[in-house]
Amino acid sequence: MGFEGGGDDYLTKPFDFRELRARLHALIRRSSGQAGNVIELPLGYRLHLSKHELSKAEEVVSVTPREYTLLECLALHPDRAYTRNELIERVWPEESDVDLKTVDVFVSTVRRKLGEDIIETVRGVGYRLGKR
Repeated sequence: MGFEGGGDDYLTKPFDFRELRARLHALIRRSSGQAGNVIELPLGYRLHLSKHELSKAEEVVSVTPREYTLLECLALHPDRAYTRNELIERVWPEESDVDLKTVDVFVSTVRRKLGEDIIETVRGVGYRLGKR
């Protein structure tokens, strides 16, 4: 019924976050072609979804897998502010004992590596991708 109603895909509950992310990447590839594999970030950075890589001026930038996943989460919905709890669910889906401060530490590390303006703090809410 979902497909007949115009849906492209679906997941039944409970679902694994990695499967959801893989299906989102497939949807982006199908809907946008090759251009959908690259997301422009602030400060001239680019996320290459199919290669799971970050670059700037055609040079690969070294980030950890969790830092990449954090950036990817923010970049897929650049205008959306995520709470720390939402980021924990998306970046650390298989871990149940992640502290809220862990998110702050990772954001701080990414800012130190890439620049303060890469991730914006939304007071009283959490974080979103910085302005491009």
